[in-house]
Amino acid sequence: MKFLTSIWSAVIGGLLLSLLMFLFLMDKDMKEVKAEHQLMQAKNLKAAPEKPFNIPDGIDENIKAFIAELEERDANIRAREESLNGMISSIKQEKKELAVLQNKILGLQADFAKNVEAFQDEKIMLEKAKLNQMKDLAATVEGLSPGAAVTLFLQMSADDAQNLPDRTVLGILNLMDPRDIAPIFEEMTGGKEATDESKALAARLALELQNLVVTDSSDDENPGG
Repeated sequence: MKFLTSIWSAVIGGLLLSLLMFLFLMDKDMKEVKAEHQLMQAKNLKAAPEKPFNIPDGIDENIKAFIAELEERDANIRAREESLNGMISSIKQEKKELAVLQNKILGLQADFAKNVEAFQDEKIMLEKAKLNQMKDLAATVEGLSPGAAVTLFLQMSADDAQNLPDRTVLGILNLMDPRDIAPIFEEMTGGKEATDESKALAARLALELQNLVVTDSSDDENPGG
């Protein structure tokens, strides 16, 4: 009896061991099958859809509206970016053109300054040359007789008549010694060769000289203006 019991125990233990081995092997095979199934599903999956997004049928209307709003916002943002890029390009171009104009203006200013300086230098040279010429004429007149001086003054006044009458004569008189001027005026007004023309010239010259004296006196009394 004990022998039978031990045999049945061994048989049952073998069956249990076989069952456990079978379950272990089945579990391993199931895992491999499941892994292969998942791999096949992953290969069969499609790539993410490109825009425009195809909304599956049956999706909630709120989600559809939200997705549509996002797409609209994205389009607006892209449009604004393009507009801003265009504005930036335009501003850069305008800055380049402005820089060119500024350089031209600077060049013109430099040329103008040079021309002004050259003009001033030329004016000073002309004034010096004219003053030297007047000094030479005054020295020449001082060496002439009163009658010859009157004849020369009448000729100079006639030459100046188209512009400013008597200006050359006045310039010469301003550079002459007053003692040499008096005999010439006497000759113009009461000399043997005096004429109405010489008398009129003497009157004009006397008035101009008087005005010059008054002007010089006023400038000396008010040096500050």
